[in-house]
Amino acid sequence: MKHLWVFIFALLILGCQKKDAPKGGTEFSLDGFVTEKIEGTNFMSATRTNAAGILTDEGILKNGKQHGPWKAYEPNRGYMESITYFSDGEQMGPVLKFDSRGTVIEEASYLDGELHGKTVKYRYGLKIAERNYKMGKPDGKQYDFYDNGKIMQIAEFKDGVQDGLFEYYTFEGEKQMSYQYKNGQKIAGGLIDESKKEKK
Repeated sequence: MKHLWVFIFALLILGCQKKDAPKGGTEFSLDGFVTEKIEGTNFMSATRTNAAGILTDEGILKNGKQHGPWKAYEPNRGYMESITYFSDGEQMGPVLKFDSRGTVIEEASYLDGELHGKTVKYRYGLKIAERNYKMGKPDGKQYDFYDNGKIMQIAEFKDGVQDGLFEYYTFEGEKQMSYQYKNGQKIAGGLIDESKKEKK
């Protein structure tokens, strides 16, 4: 019964999840930044510190636009929180996020300012979620994992709409539910009949 409630909660989260990922590109402001021309180039370095003098952001500008790797730092303790790559003002390439120990807690990839490819989230070094995107929309298999590393659920999406298989597993790895979706609508499936499982 406990695992069934976990499933229901997970299903609610999946159902409430936005189909389109937020766009990577956001309007950039140089407010609070100190810039310095890099001689012999059309690049400028840009840094920003808070009132305590702690570095919070740094990166390169090309013709006034973010370009290359940009680093963001935790404003109180000063550790690096993220590295984001840009090309002429658009998020392009990998994004890495870190905890206070420098451990990666999220990795993603952008194309033309949109999530594109695989996004993975970690907790205590263990993978807890894996998403696949195509130009900002969920596309392909989406995974959630238990703390023991086993799969909690798998959901298939196509162009931002749930389409294909949805499976839910118990903490011990037993498949508990299986559904089939088409264009966002559930068309088949249900609870796995324990009596029909093959005995090991």
